[in-house]
Amino acid sequence: MAHPKLNVEITDAMVTTLVTKVTEIETEFPFLLNLTIKEIKELAKMGKRRLAITQKLLDIALQNPAILPSGFSAADFQRDFNAAVRMKGVVRNPVVKLLEKIEETGHALGNEAYEQALKVKIYLEAANRTDAGLDQLVAEVQEMFAQVEQDDEAPVIEPIPA
Repeated sequence: MAHPKLNVEITDAMVTTLVTKVTEIETEFPFLLNLTIKEIKELAKMGKRRLAITQKLLDIALQNPAILPSGFSAADFQRDFNAAVRMKGVVRNPVVKLLEKIEETGHALGNEAYEQALKVKIYLEAANRTDAGLDQLVAEVQEMFAQVEQDDEAPVIEPIPA
């Protein structure tokens, strides 16, 4: 499905507003972590199966407080579990959807800009046929395109999000 042509300007004021709002959201969640890749790999993931196991053991802990040692807080367990479930769903979903829209719009805008650049290349080459003074620019652009083709053959490595 083709997307509509975009005519977008992202101003400094818009970026400032976005950063301010993201900062406001972060202040609502002061407990957010910024783990290293190593730390993330060391943590057990709570997927669907572990979610079910955790829910079952939470229910057992709440229904059978006598089996728990005095230092174990079933209320803390329940609070952590509920927060984890909300974080992975209700809190995360709108942010992920927004990020997807930002990425897809950026991709579409980049595509449009690149298509326009290709048109300029064609115009430049056509103009060079009648104005030899553009030889250096044409050669420079052709070299850039040759480098892009070489880069396209290399494996793409996605940057690690900060």
